[in-house]
Amino acid sequence: MALKSCSECGAEVSTKAAACPKCGAPVKASNIGCAIVAAIGLVIFVIILIVGGNDQSTRGADTPALDKSPPTQQRRKELLGKLQGLEVFGKIECHGKGADVWVKPGFYALSFDDKQSFSSVAYAYCFSDSDSYVTLRDSQTGKDVGTYWGNRGLQLE
Repeated sequence: MALKSCSECGAEVSTKAAACPKCGAPVKASNIGCAIVAAIGLVIFVIILIVGGNDQSTRGADTPALDKSPPTQQRRKELLGKLQGLEVFGKIECHGKGADVWVKPGFYALSFDDKQSFSSVAYAYCFSDSDSYVTLRDSQTGKDVGTYWGNRGLQLE
């Protein structure tokens, strides 16, 4: 059980308590949930800027390849770093025709569309052809939880 100081009287109060037992002042809820939602919203906005209309899952045969320019790759790398900081992704390993992305607890709280968008950023960072794939693995159990294909999108286990 975590404790914090009451904002009114300074007494120690459980973070789960509705009110201070000493003075009765209401205990303010932590803003961590709001911060996570805001951070995920920012990340989604950045994904839209980075991936734009070049999402591999909707590309036609005549659509140009993803932008692999150094500035775009740097923005993808920074976004992936933010996702790691938010406990969505763990390590990301690019190799050959496949990549391994280790997912963390934050990944499971996301909507399917957000999971697909974030996976597409990892894909775009590692590859440029549509027959490559990203395997999503649980960072705690090591089990596969899904695959993102450049030509089919995200498929969860």
